[in-house]
Amino acid sequence: MTTKEEIATTLIRYNHSVKILGLILDRIEEKNFDNNSWVTFSEKIGKKYLNQAFTLQQAFTNDLYIIKGNIEERFFDFSSIFSLLRVQLETYAVFYHLFIDNCSIEERIIRFRLWQLDGLKSRQTYSQPDDEELKQKLEKENEDIQHCISAIEGVNYFKTLEEKNKLFLLKFAAWRFTNESLKNKDNQKKKISINQMIMNTGLDKAHFDDWYSYTSTHTHTTYWSVVQNDSLVEQDKITMEYVALMQGTFITSFLIKDFCKIYKVAQDVFNALLEKDQKLINSFEKRGKNKL
Repeated sequence: MTTKEEIATTLIRYNHSVKILGLILDRIEEKNFDNNSWVTFSEKIGKKYLNQAFTLQQAFTNDLYIIKGNIEERFFDFSSIFSLLRVQLETYAVFYHLFIDNCSIEERIIRFRLWQLDGLKSRQTYSQPDDEELKQKLEKENEDIQHCISAIEGVNYFKTLEEKNKLFLLKFAAWRFTNESLKNKDNQKKKISINQMIMNTGLDKAHFDDWYSYTSTHTHTTYWSVVQNDSLVEQDKITMEYVALMQGTFITSFLIKDFCKIYKVAQDVFNALLEKDQKLINSFEKRGKNKL
């Protein structure tokens, strides 16, 4: 049975991992101040994740109590917290797919440019008010789309693909692909699912195999998420807090170690940490990732 004391210890550990990630991202940002390389988008995704981690931190730090009848009851919206954990997992999976995955650098560049293209094309489809400034921005983004396509077509990896795969990737801005998925004759399977992308990060199945599906039940308000949300007693809430904090620390630790693979400055920050702090992050990566 999880105790409140264990929650307090786990929260300290989670907060510390978030602090370390913040230190690393600050140093990377300083180092890349004048760098416009595509790789620097990794730190932008990292900062998006960090904001999510801060929000989770805030939810756990500030207890709220509500009155039910004559009883004061601690409020804990675990559905929202688990939905945020799902978003964190997706953020990490996108980061890994674009910048870390064990494939050629050119394949990662194509994925990144298609990801960029997907975002630019999506903006063009939004309802557009009759605003001159907005029209100019959209025209500029249309130029960016053409530039993005030219960049993709100029990469040797793309040039070696079958013509049908080139057309598929560009038409659908299908950035969620792998070299293996492109071999599939069914276009519906050339693009991998979000869950496949998540598990491709090397997550240990014992810890994470059903985690995305489970958190999705809360994001999409399924029947069982409503039943569970309505039936939690205080001990259940404590257990859910523990699970959420552990999962958050796992993903934060993965992100820290992966940034060390991209940037020497990140590895330098990590190496300068106290030995106990290094062991903390390393232990979560060791327990949460498949053995290579």
